[in-house]
Amino acid sequence: MIHLSRNENKDSLDILHVFLAKIFILTKVHNTLSFLKNSIYEQNSNSTLQTSQKEFRHLFWSLKTAKDGLSVHFREDCDNDMRKADCVLYVNKNLLRGLREEIREWISDNYEEWELLKPSWYTDDGLLLLNLPADFIPEEIASNIKRHNSFRLNATRQKRFERMRTSANIIIFASGRPRQHFNV
Repeated sequence: MIHLSRNENKDSLDILHVFLAKIFILTKVHNTLSFLKNSIYEQNSNSTLQTSQKEFRHLFWSLKTAKDGLSVHFREDCDNDMRKADCVLYVNKNLLRGLREEIREWISDNYEEWELLKPSWYTDDGLLLLNLPADFIPEEIASNIKRHNSFRLNATRQKRFERMRTSANIIIFASGRPRQHFNV
């Protein structure tokens, strides 16, 4: 970092501004030339694409969007509930909009089985399902998941409250007097 003393005049600041502007321009020229060089290289590599076998061309590029790819993956590639859960629970929720009815149907069909068998991916009694948008989960299943987990959440809050009360008692015991609260 360049530090200028207070005694330096306006000319030295102007020189510094000109210097920084030249660096900026040179950086832009360098980036443009690099882009042109890379685009020429890509044109030459496209000739290999023209001579490659047709069944492998889809590996180079595709016009399929992420939303389309996720839909195909959910419908065709996900053959069990664990793979479907990975496909649905850990992606951007905006990509799932086209699958709303299928996801609702999948959850409705399998929820009771998940509650009985408790598969490894179905942690915390379905709390992960509540991360989905509200219209993806049937209302009765969402309320059931919340009801099952309300006891656990209340127990956690109760433990937190007990820890706070214990630490407050330690402070009172150590100081020999209760804490004073001032109204301001």
